[in-house]
Amino acid sequence: MPLGLSENELMEERIEPSRFPVLWATQAGEIGTPFSYSVAYYWEIGALRAGEEMSLPPTRGLTVVTKNGLSYFCGVPVKDKEEISRREERFKKFMLKVMMDPVKYWAGYKKEMQANLDYLKNYNLQQATNLELVVHMDKTWQIAERHHVIHFLVMYPFLAAYMMFEQMCQEIFGFDEKDPSFVTLMKGFDSLVFQIDRRLWELAKKAREFGLASLFQKANGKELLTELEKNDKGKIWCQEFRSFLQKDGFRNETFSDASWPSWIEDPSVPLYHIKGFLDQTDSFNLDQIRQRQINERKKAAKKLLFKVPRGKEKMSVMDMLGALIFSLRYKTLIKSKKALELAAFMGTAQQFGVFNEEHNIYIEQASIVAMRMIAQEVGKRLVKAGALDHPEDAFYLRFSELRRYLLKAEWLDCRPLVAKRRAEYKSGGPPYIGDPSAVEMDLALAKIVGVAARGVSEARAGAGADLSGIPACPGVVEGRARVIYDRNELGTIQYGEILVAETTWTTWTPVFARIKGVVTDIGGTLSHSAIVAREYNIPAVLSTGDATKRIKTGQLLRVDGTAGKVYILDKK
Repeated sequence: MPLGLSENELMEERIEPSRFPVLWATQAGEIGTPFSYSVAYYWEIGALRAGEEMSLPPTRGLTVVTKNGLSYFCGVPVKDKEEISRREERFKKFMLKVMMDPVKYWAGYKKEMQANLDYLKNYNLQQATNLELVVHMDKTWQIAERHHVIHFLVMYPFLAAYMMFEQMCQEIFGFDEKDPSFVTLMKGFDSLVFQIDRRLWELAKKAREFGLASLFQKANGKELLTELEKNDKGKIWCQEFRSFLQKDGFRNETFSDASWPSWIEDPSVPLYHIKGFLDQTDSFNLDQIRQRQINERKKAAKKLLFKVPRGKEKMSVMDMLGALIFSLRYKTLIKSKKALELAAFMGTAQQFGVFNEEHNIYIEQASIVAMRMIAQEVGKRLVKAGALDHPEDAFYLRFSELRRYLLKAEWLDCRPLVAKRRAEYKSGGPPYIGDPSAVEMDLALAKIVGVAARGVSEARAGAGADLSGIPACPGVVEGRARVIYDRNELGTIQYGEILVAETTWTTWTPVFARIKGVVTDIGGTLSHSAIVAREYNIPAVLSTGDATKRIKTGQLLRVDGTAGKVYILDKK
């Protein structure tokens, strides 16, 4: 007779708010599953290990706890002043190594992660015995853990450089990250995300050349692939599309949620993006935009460094060597130590956008999809053993539980645990627990997640504006709103509309080629929404708090991305 799981195994982690002034949800309103929130462990151990490895001064990293389908986090501060001083000295040495060549620093980790992902993609799960599968799960766990350590080994120094660069701009020139001059310095960078978009555009171009465009108007998803397979050119196109999925399809529409299907399983999202690109011109419009932005950025950087006043502080031999390197990199003479520091911080700060977009693919996307494939295979085996009713029920078990249960599946009945967790994970929770006014959100994380929707008071708009938020990309535009509450609604977006959403994800990037502006509930100046809006040069106002509740689809909006204000022009 199958054994029921013990009460100890049924317990969720208990949050004690008294231990923390405030805990912030990683995703406001996002309901995950127990399997997906195994990732919460990766966040915690990745941040803590990286924080110690680089001796991050103000915090040791993050602590993460889960409750009702949400992960909550807060920083683990270093309180001893002498220890902070020691860590500052070690962190400075670490930062010097990173800032000499941030591109090379990130590229080395990408190479390591790509080798790991190639192993995960090519492992034959179906042919593995239960014991072999458990061994593979152990290795997958180690890989995912390592990838999250890499996440913070890169994120923390890049963020530190960004914040120091902004601080120097304020002190020397009197402007911060919200100023259009600052935004110009952060634009014009290619990344893997945009390269994938380009490959989608190339598939759209091939479909148009093959005379297949009309089929994209008649069907969607797998039905579309069936229609395309009915003619010879369609078969050739489908073969190229499947090759694309094998390379770039280890993605889904969420942030670290393994319960969502990947592009390989459900190709409707990439097919929708290809359909959107079909109506574009014969050139990938982002290439044209980027070249103009590269020219503007290089000119602005050169001008900025030239304007740095000479200081009285003498430069050492090492300073002069660094000045030579950065003079060649920026094609302008670095004449002072302050200019050298500004150039070093700027070069690393500029790479944050590239890292933030690419790490999502390597870590929150591909690594998690690989774990999803394991959960599905284990789920099938637990169903066969009579421990579960459906393979998808495996997502209501934790990764460690699946590993243990697989070797004793015939003796277990996991269905009561699955039923209990389904009920709990439907309830969700608030965007924070505790008192948000008791402590400031970590400034580095605030750059990414924003603050308005997290309970921190944000100055509200005046001068007749209906909403205010973070000005993430300058410019003023008017257009009809398209409010997206669910990822499945992406297909409703029309050309020239203004996207209004809680936030955006890396897989939404092609949508930015179709919209005129973007407004979000949450998100900081280094969030996906901000980075992509800058690259597409469309006005963006983020972290408004409640735009999706106050704006309706079809309403005429004016988005002022310079002032961070949104106006609803027809309120009827």
